[in-house]
Amino acid sequence: MNDLPAPRGKKKSQDEFFGEEFKGYKGANAVEKLLKEKRGHVKNAFERPEINGGIDIIWGDKNGGLLHTILQRDKKLASGKGK
Repeated sequence: MNDLPAPRGKKKSQDEFFGEEFKGYKGANAVEKLLKEKRGHVKNAFERPEINGGIDIIWGDKNGGLLHTILQRDKKLASGKGK
C-alpha cells in the first residue's frame, strides 16, 4: 500500500489518511456529510466530464483534505486577508 507523507517524517497509510468511505453522497451533500462526521472520504463526490471521471473528497488532516482547506480559510479570515 502507498504511504502518504506526513509532517516530521511520519507516514500515514492510505487507510489512516482517507478513513471510512461514505457511500451515496454527491456534491454539497458529500461535503455536508464530511463536515458532520469530521472523518472519512466520499468517492466521486463531484463529476467532471472534461477530466473523464469523478472527484473524491476527503476529510484529511491539517496537511491535506477538507480539514486543511477549512483551517487555511480560517487562518486567512483571522488575519484579515480573506473574505
